[in-house]
Amino acid sequence: MTSSEVQAASATPLSQYGDLLTVDNMAEVLDVSTRTVYRLTDGGELPSVKVGRRLYFPKHLLIEALCL
Repeated sequence: MTSSEVQAASATPLSQYGDLLTVDNMAEVLDVSTRTVYRLTDGGELPSVKVGRRLYFPKHLLIEALCL
């Protein structure tokens, strides 16, 4: 492996996403269904922000909550 491959492999799971993650992004990161993401959010286990009818997950809050 080259040094850039090693660095990419050791990056946090959220490094490929922007500052706000969608429900689909979170399901992919956590390897769960979107319904599970909604349940975790409703239970207060995942920090989220609602904008209109859409739900977003600020990356900086997720890093703190998930200890990444």
